[in-house]
Amino acid sequence: MNKVQLKEIIKEFDLPEDTSFKGYVVKRRDTEELLAQMKSIGDSYLFGWTMDANLAKQFKIKKQAAKAAKEYGEPANAAVMLDVGTQYIVAEENPDFAK
Repeated sequence: MNKVQLKEIIKEFDLPEDTSFKGYVVKRRDTEELLAQMKSIGDSYLFGWTMDANLAKQFKIKKQAAKAAKEYGEPANAAVMLDVGTQYIVAEENPDFAK
């Protein structure tokens, strides 16, 4: 995420000016859980989920998070994690995010 995109998000959602980008995460839309771990075993994967943003697996590159979400399938989706100082905020971008 570049600085211009981050500034737009800060402005749009009225977040603190010192909000920082933590990374991209994978979020389940049905449970709000975040991907904590993903392990490849042969031709399949094992997924571990958490409700604690501190334990979420963070990706620096959007395509990596989108690929992990695709491996899990519905209802997982890539999302942005921001640090607003007192907590983390996880927000899904528009539907074209994973492309």
